[in-house]
Amino acid sequence: MQLIVRKLLSKEEVSQVRSRMDAAPFIEGASRVAGAAASVKNNQQIREDSDIYKELVPYLMRKIAGNSQVTNNFFPKTILPLLLSRYEVGRFYGPHMDAPFFRNGDLRADVSMTLFLSEPEEYGGGELTLMPGGEEVMIKLAAGDAFFYPTTVLHRVAEVTSGARVVAVTWMESFIRNPQYREIAAQLNRVQGALAIRPDLSEEADILRAASSNLLRDWWGR
Repeated sequence: MQLIVRKLLSKEEVSQVRSRMDAAPFIEGASRVAGAAASVKNNQQIREDSDIYKELVPYLMRKIAGNSQVTNNFFPKTILPLLLSRYEVGRFYGPHMDAPFFRNGDLRADVSMTLFLSEPEEYGGGELTLMPGGEEVMIKLAAGDAFFYPTTVLHRVAEVTSGARVVAVTWMESFIRNPQYREIAAQLNRVQGALAIRPDLSEEADILRAASSNLLRDWWGR
């Protein structure tokens, strides 16, 4: 399932994050990956041992974990510390598949996220390009918006032709491993939300809540 979460960060919050990032030390992103990914990764990211990284990442993780759209659609068990990345002119990330596991296999990657931290008009190119089944779906959102998509999707970042693309990326493991079950659970949450504002359908809402709870009990952790 793909999802756009609008205004995960407000414009003011984006400005504050960008101000801190501008003062941070960057390294070559390829130095932080191994194997085939290193040959197609051409960006920069903030050093993970820097004070600014240690300041920004917990803040951003709280914003993600506290967002109701994230919790109601993806049921996150664990969210990895974000990578804070910058793509200047000529930078790109070639076609690749994100790693299925992190932390030496302790965390399964179910959902990938890109949080956009620069406005679309600030840079040319740089689209996050999903490539499901050979087709291309280009994503370029407003600063503060986040895009969530299955980690199983082949994707790339188009070459930046002007300005700079600034993003934060992360991965999460869901309490519901099966993506079809996860999507059904998310749909049930949306219907429950709609019924919650209909007092005339309170009985139906109770029935749906009970059915949803029983399904989650069966699917949780599987």
